[in-house]
Amino acid sequence: MENNSFRHIKLSGPNDYLPFTSTKSGGGQPRIPTRNRNQHGKKIFQQLEQAWQKSENEFLVAFPERTGIYLEFISSPGFELAIKSLEDLRQGIRLCNVRTEKRIINEEKTEITLATVFIPNSKRKLFFKKVEQYLSEDINGKPKNANLIDSIEELRTAFLIESFWTDSIDLIPDEEPEWCEV
Repeated sequence: MENNSFRHIKLSGPNDYLPFTSTKSGGGQPRIPTRNRNQHGKKIFQQLEQAWQKSENEFLVAFPERTGIYLEFISSPGFELAIKSLEDLRQGIRLCNVRTEKRIINEEKTEITLATVFIPNSKRKLFFKKVEQYLSEDINGKPKNANLIDSIEELRTAFLIESFWTDSIDLIPDEEPEWCEV
C-alpha cells in the first residue's frame, strides 16, 4: 500500500521539467530623487522632531509591552522609498505596513509609496542620528544614508486607520458598521 499523505491532491498529465525564469531583470539602482542635502536633511529632521513631539502630546493607544511611536514615511511621487532601510529588527524597529496610492499631480496620475514603522522610545535617537549623518558625513563622495533620507519626501505620525490597513483603502467601513479584523 502506497503511503500518500496528500490523497486529496490529484495531478494529471505528463510530468515536465521547466526551469525557473525570473520575470524581473537584474537589480538596477533604485529610483530616488536628487535632493539639496542641507535643505532636505533639515526638513526631514524637523518633521521627525514634530512627529515625536506630537506623539508625546497625544496619547492614542497604550500597549504595556510597546512604548514607542508609529511613523508614516512617504515617498516622492513617481519615486521609490528605501523600505529595507526603514526596518531594523535587532533594534525593535518594525515595518508594519507598506502600501501605494495613486495621486493626480499636475494632471498626471502618479504613484507614491507609504510605509508605517514602529520605533520604540528607547531607539528614538537612531533615526535622528541617520539624518545627522546624512547632513555631516560622506561615504565615497555621497552623503551617508543618502538612499534612505533622499527617498523620504515627508514623514508624519501614523494615527489614521489607513496607516495600518493592509487591504484596499476602498474596503474601510465608512457609513455602515461592518465587521473587520483589527
